[in-house]
Amino acid sequence: MTDTDTNLSNSFSLVGYWWLPDKPEQEVYGTLSYRPDVAPELILEGSFQDFTHDSSDYLSNVVIHGMTARGIACTLVDAYQKSSRMHMPGIVTSEFFCNRLFIGKEHILPDKVLFESALVQFTDLSTWLLRNPFELEIPKPGKRERIWKITYTMPRPSSTSIENLQATIRFEPSITSGGENQSRKLSHIDQVRFRPKTKQKIEWYLDVIDNFRIFLSLLVGEPVNPVSIKLCTKKRRNRRLGNKYYRVYIDFCAPYFQSEKRRKLHPPDILVPYSAIKRDFRKHLNSWYQKTDALGTSSQLYFGVLVQHDIPLDFRFLALIQAFESYHRTKKGGKYISDTSYEPIKESINNSIPVSVSKDHRAALKSKIKYGNEYSLIKKFNLVLDSMPKSLQKKISQNDSKFIAKVVSTRNYLTHRDESDKDNVMDTRGILRASESLQIFLMILLLNEVGIDFSTLEKVILSNWRIRRILKIE
Repeated sequence: MTDTDTNLSNSFSLVGYWWLPDKPEQEVYGTLSYRPDVAPELILEGSFQDFTHDSSDYLSNVVIHGMTARGIACTLVDAYQKSSRMHMPGIVTSEFFCNRLFIGKEHILPDKVLFESALVQFTDLSTWLLRNPFELEIPKPGKRERIWKITYTMPRPSSTSIENLQATIRFEPSITSGGENQSRKLSHIDQVRFRPKTKQKIEWYLDVIDNFRIFLSLLVGEPVNPVSIKLCTKKRRNRRLGNKYYRVYIDFCAPYFQSEKRRKLHPPDILVPYSAIKRDFRKHLNSWYQKTDALGTSSQLYFGVLVQHDIPLDFRFLALIQAFESYHRTKKGGKYISDTSYEPIKESINNSIPVSVSKDHRAALKSKIKYGNEYSLIKKFNLVLDSMPKSLQKKISQNDSKFIAKVVSTRNYLTHRDESDKDNVMDTRGILRASESLQIFLMILLLNEVGIDFSTLEKVILSNWRIRRILKIE
């Protein structure tokens, strides 16, 4: 760990000397700046190479090592040179950006280093876990004692094995304390440790963490962001700590999309709290990681819409429908007749295309005929909705019997400017309400895929004030 606040959500800067790993003797003084919404930037008061006006000589995809005056080691990965300038009289400055940044007590070679585990703090994790480790004792009125007591009981860590990852995911609590002359502060946080049975490279961790982030966002009902990512490079026993394990960490920093600042969530805001699924959490989490490939497109589109509140409304609406179509194609499939039966029909239709039709037009028609055996969008929606309880269907459609027809007509109009069913095309307000329903609809489908039944999800909807407001449930 470092003395610098290297949380992903905070900006910071580090000053020191920098060099290329294969040329450690050529140190250059400079400043590294990190912001959560842009690539880390390194400004050098010098250059790693002779000054040239030819931008084709700029360095790209290189690793840069650095060391601050306080002994903090930095490794910039996938760094590329933005500029190199000559200032009179003969002073050179150069600028680099990088995609990944590692900060700690040692330098790393990203292609070779394997990490024992990753410790990650997420926003709203403690609220989702619904832990309340503090107890406050206030003296009763009238008593002479003036002793106020605050008791902190550290929750027990909780581990879950993920079979297909050959790893464990463990909720680990920690506490920090501080204070001044007339004040004291105790802060509880929860973190998640991702620990494979065998050491893994950074790519494995980033993939597992990203999928967990999406799953946790589904359960919370709001986008969850990583606050910090710490990668363990060494795990050793320490006799001074009673022969307990001691880990050495490297802080990982990379630019990531941050949603606009919002208030901190409280227990009533959480959609599916940990306590509601604690008994079956291992089953749900294993199912999620087993289905990440199959549900990947649907979950990524859903999460993108969940995070990016400022995207255009039409784009949001179409992205949600695309997520549903991907879900249906992967999980449900569905064709009017078998491929074998459709083959002669397809051949007959293709042969009936007039000779006068141009080559490009013919190719376009054949492409549509190729997929002519797949269910229409309206049939896909109706089939999936019919698999749910009637009461849940009504809540998703906001008691509108024409909800699906309006969604499909609006999608056709926005995609193809098809005005054949313009009466069912929704206005801006209608598209907004439909998008909110579709987002909840997808959330229900994805959570149901990991084993949470529809009746439980309906109870969740009824008990969550935010979703009740969106679906106008009295």
